[in-house]
Amino acid sequence: MKDRYIGITQPLNIVSKAYANLDAKYGPYNSIENALENIPMSLRVQGLTVGIIIDNEIKEYWFKSGIENTDLVLKSDADLTSVFQALANKVDKEVGSFLMTQEERDLLEILGGPGGTIDIDALKGLFLSKVIDDIAKGKITFEKGLVSQDLTRLLETRFGEFSAGIHTGKGGRIDEDGHGELESLIVRSFLEVPELRYNRLTLVGEEIAVGAGGIIEDVVPYNTGYRLTLKLEEGEMNPFWYDDIVKGIYHHDNGFKTTWFRVVSPTDATRNTIDIVMRASSGNNTYPIPVPFMHIARWGNFNSNPSLVDTRNRQSVLVLSSKTGSITFYDGIDNYGNGYVNSQWGKPAGLEFINNFENLPIGQHDPVLYLRTLLVQDIFKVNHEGYQVTEYRDRGIWDLDVATGDTPYESTLSLQDEVWHNKSKYRCIEHHTTEEPAQDSPYW
Repeated sequence: MKDRYIGITQPLNIVSKAYANLDAKYGPYNSIENALENIPMSLRVQGLTVGIIIDNEIKEYWFKSGIENTDLVLKSDADLTSVFQALANKVDKEVGSFLMTQEERDLLEILGGPGGTIDIDALKGLFLSKVIDDIAKGKITFEKGLVSQDLTRLLETRFGEFSAGIHTGKGGRIDEDGHGELESLIVRSFLEVPELRYNRLTLVGEEIAVGAGGIIEDVVPYNTGYRLTLKLEEGEMNPFWYDDIVKGIYHHDNGFKTTWFRVVSPTDATRNTIDIVMRASSGNNTYPIPVPFMHIARWGNFNSNPSLVDTRNRQSVLVLSSKTGSITFYDGIDNYGNGYVNSQWGKPAGLEFINNFENLPIGQHDPVLYLRTLLVQDIFKVNHEGYQVTEYRDRGIWDLDVATGDTPYESTLSLQDEVWHNKSKYRCIEHHTTEEPAQDSPYW
């Protein structure tokens, strides 16, 4: 039992009061004089240990023979021997026929047995030093916490009852290489990292979807599908409608998983849940069940009634993809894998009208801008060196009325007019000139 260890707890009252190793006023102090000034007589006890800094090293002094100033002397192994020898003798006198545990017998043996010689090295191996580096071979439990005033090096730190796993793990751990696994982390100022891996559509799967989206907080089976609880911030509304086509991508131990499902619950922006049915598997294509923390995005809507303008607006999505090397605006998405390219900027891959690049003066890796309508004020052409390319415009036979009219001949960095005169072709080099073209003219 804990209260039967000799010399460790008070109930046995075995340790002699004359040699009590009290540490209430241990220090350390920067000199012997400083120690004596700060330890009054009322706190001094014969055997009191005091730490004093000598040559930048803590040395242990003690009140060896009494409590006067002259009794404070440097502690030595011989002093320790006399202390614990007295303890052994006191054990011999006070224990008598008391039934001791094996641990008590081992301690008494190290103390030299009743009347024996103390093994100082073995004795030091039983206790941790407070003044020199030491190692504890067993676990140490601190009931009131641990305060370190210097660098602490830990090979592995665990918090609570730890078990690994993104979905099933608990507690926390940080290993010697700095790899950590925690439940949550609050950073009050800023977080600086070379790479962030988010379990969200906008940062995984090499594509960014711009549109309605959300984060899954919980997933439970419901009817023939599942009910998803969305993680909504204060004031945030449910962005998903009935019949929405939704896509989700999730990062897990083996890479990325993409899933598709359909919203079957009534449209209600005030709810934080949606009911879904999964997209049916086909061939080798299987679609995993959504999981908590998955980020999802609305891709389209099954309702293609042209009279429902709001629904038609939900059948489009803007996608920035590093896989295709383009920014694409898809429209008319009323089913899985359905829809068409409304406009695209980047590589032309995926454009329906391009079947053979040999029929076009572009390559499949050349960037293009494809759209139905272009509204622009100025267009400037540049060559591969960055210089502006001038366009030449044939204005036919030179006419003085044209030169002096509302549409005179032009000469700019982007456009130069050309005319025919006296069986020769001339290029305008003076903007809005009214001079007649000639071989020696400074205007043509």
